[in-house]
Amino acid sequence: MTGENLYAEEKLYEAVHCLVTGPGPLRERLAAAAIYLIRLTAKNFPDRATAKVFEGIREDLTIFEAGPGDDGAIDATTKRLTDYDADRIANRIFELYEKIKDMNRD
Repeated sequence: MTGENLYAEEKLYEAVHCLVTGPGPLRERLAAAAIYLIRLTAKNFPDRATAKVFEGIREDLTIFEAGPGDDGAIDATTKRLTDYDADRIANRIFELYEKIKDMNRD
């Protein structure tokens, strides 16, 4: 277990915590969770598979460019997500957290 893996676990935990305990609708909680995720890069993950999952999540959270009234790409994207898509992204964040946590315990 490396410091990088622990850092990824910490930031994913903070993101999951926002998703579970944060105020507001899921899209707002997802935007708050993304603040922790943007601190991570693929290098923070123990293998290519988990890095690829992370990169997919990051891409899904920044698919739209900021326009008038948006506070960056994350805000632009989360405002435009369907409930289904927001739920799927939130679940992928949780699943990645669980995977990294388990890998760090082995």
